[in-house]
Amino acid sequence: MKELPRKWHRSITAQRVIDAVECDNGEAFCAACGEEYGDYLEGDARGVTCPSCDEPMVFGSHEYLMSLPL
Repeated sequence: MKELPRKWHRSITAQRVIDAVECDNGEAFCAACGEEYGDYLEGDARGVTCPSCDEPMVFGSHEYLMSLPL
């Protein structure tokens, strides 16, 4: 199973992740390019291929939330 990288695209902020989790609408982001994945993904999705950059770096919002620094 693909692990979320330690460094994410700069557009993926803590606030963006928290907003996505609170909305609970299946938002996911590409750690490589920062684009939002267009379709619904479960919060624990890992390593889905990004339609924008073709990298397998799309992770669900809950995966990002679990990796936020305290």
